[in-house]
Amino acid sequence: MRRDELVHRTKRSLAGIVGLVRYQRCAMTVRRQLAAATAQSGDLAQRATLAWSNGDTAAAERDWRALAAAQPLVADWPIKLAFAAEVQGDNLAAERIVEEAWGRGARSPDMAERIAFFHRTNRLSNTTIDDAIAIVRDPDASPAAAGRAAGYLLSEGRLEPAREGLARIAGIQRYAGMLRSLAVALDILQEAQAQGRTIISGSLSPARDAIEVREPGADTTVIVFTTLRGDCGVPVSALHALLQPAKVNAIYLFDERKQFNLDGSTTFGRPYGAMIEGLRAKLDAWGTRTLIVLSFSAGAFTAMRAGLDLKAQGALLFSPIVTLHRWPEHPFELAFGRPDDDSRMMAMETYLRRTVPQMMTHLPDELRDRDCLKTIEMHYGYYLPDLAHINEVWTVPGIDFRQLEGFPGHECLSEILRRGDKEVLTRFIARVRAASSA
Repeated sequence: MRRDELVHRTKRSLAGIVGLVRYQRCAMTVRRQLAAATAQSGDLAQRATLAWSNGDTAAAERDWRALAAAQPLVADWPIKLAFAAEVQGDNLAAERIVEEAWGRGARSPDMAERIAFFHRTNRLSNTTIDDAIAIVRDPDASPAAAGRAAGYLLSEGRLEPAREGLARIAGIQRYAGMLRSLAVALDILQEAQAQGRTIISGSLSPARDAIEVREPGADTTVIVFTTLRGDCGVPVSALHALLQPAKVNAIYLFDERKQFNLDGSTTFGRPYGAMIEGLRAKLDAWGTRTLIVLSFSAGAFTAMRAGLDLKAQGALLFSPIVTLHRWPEHPFELAFGRPDDDSRMMAMETYLRRTVPQMMTHLPDELRDRDCLKTIEMHYGYYLPDLAHINEVWTVPGIDFRQLEGFPGHECLSEILRRGDKEVLTRFIARVRAASSA
């Protein structure tokens, strides 16, 4: 083994050990706090937060409902209840919760933004673009509402009003990450527009869970499994603009049930096996000879699973989640950071274990014995939860690991693009094509 590789592996192992120790300490603290809060039963808000952080969604929702009943004009509790419903795939219930709260007088800028978001995502109509433009131009609209509306407008190729929305969140630290990602997308779409390329309508939502783009004469297809937000670190419209020079067909999938397509797709079939057959039929109809799966974060698990089942030639993954199987050496909760950073994955794990338990597997075991996916690239930074997943596949043969130097975050693709590498997708496609024809 080369000395530099040995040093690299040693550093990675130490990072994993440190992360595991930190996680175990944090988990122990959460359990103690939960027990104390339950015994005292004095602070429902604290108890609900701790229950949510520990994956007990039912207890958290029960306490939030009690708080909402006791404080009917406080907007925080229905917002949390709506988020819990959304995370568990019930988008219409989430919308109903915030609308009923608004009707009884529980109002705040965040509540208004949530209502606008659900109105836009739960249905498609010819008014949603006009509504989004009105939001970014409304001086009384909150920064959160303006930022989300700008993201939607970018997905629909409305660049000028999107720019106005981004200006509304510039300089606000809370929205710095959103601004970086959307500004990169705006730059990509402006370049595509200047070159005369068509910008697709890329809004995925419960009202539209799949987008199919057929490139005449193409025999390469890219299937993209998007995130809970319906993007891939950047809006689908920008992602497709990056793929266009490679002349590929594309299928973009979104799971409105928040199951990462592990129970299939409304468009291509449910459950998962039916979706695979539906996708296979589409690929055959298109004359696909080369198949690539692409995803970011938790969607990468489904991308690899589907890639194995569809006998794909390549997988391009960013900050990938590679296992949904809880075991002592790899706590699933670490995937999205400590509970006080982002506890939604705890609720997601509970939800997935209840609804698709058969899919909660340890994928690295299957990757070792694969007869396809001969070209795999995994891009990631120094975010500790991502390193925990990379460690799980570090010894799997045939994976090309690409660590983004100096990047501490999870949004790896948008950072790669922000640094100027706009060919990261087309370069990989060329690699897969070359390997397939060899």
